[in-house]
Amino acid sequence: MEYSMITIGIVDDERSALKLLKAYVAKHLKALDKEYNIYIFQSGAEAMEQSGKIDILFLDIEMPEMDGIQCGRQIRRRNPDCILIMATGHVERFKEAFKINAFRYITKPYDDEEIAEALNASILLITGAQTIEVYHDRMPYQIMERDICYIRAYNSYTLIITDNMEFRSELSLKEFETQLDNKIFFRIDRSHLVNLLKIRKGKDGGFYLVGEPLNISRRRKKEFQEKYIKADTTFR
Repeated sequence: MEYSMITIGIVDDERSALKLLKAYVAKHLKALDKEYNIYIFQSGAEAMEQSGKIDILFLDIEMPEMDGIQCGRQIRRRNPDCILIMATGHVERFKEAFKINAFRYITKPYDDEEIAEALNASILLITGAQTIEVYHDRMPYQIMERDICYIRAYNSYTLIITDNMEFRSELSLKEFETQLDNKIFFRIDRSHLVNLLKIRKGKDGGFYLVGEPLNISRRRKKEFQEKYIKADTTFR
């Protein structure tokens, strides 16, 4: 299953622009096979009421009463992790968006390709950003999904391997398989769950993880190759 659903917010006081941007965003999320919620708002005040649960926010700069810069500043205080994508028909206003750490800037009228690029870049930023609790020398640590190279199952515990450390967990491999983002994690056999983004394809056509060749079960090879190609082209 997908580890989490992406929540998108769109703020624009023009109803026609709001409808168009929502259609563009929904189309690209479907193409990426992402589960999502989209909330639309016609004012900054409306957006702030829901800001705590929004992952990515498209925010029009030119709006009456509270403009996008003012709204973005307030949302940044309430939800520092929210990714802000600022929109305007006046490019000279993009400089103001630097003050609120906007991630991307798009122009109006909205352009399909520009929306896709901004959305893809934002999703890359949050892919694998969820954290899990693991243990090293009986001390708890929080690590990001994207930092995991692979997880190996033993009889009564699992080992989580990152680039430079090993952690232990009492969770089973099946539980990890259920919790982690299945767009980037794949179970190659009974004992190993691997991060597809950590895998490299060698000149010999084989697949390598932390410098070692992967031994993929025969019945899972075809599905693995399909998932690897999709992850490689979508999230790198």
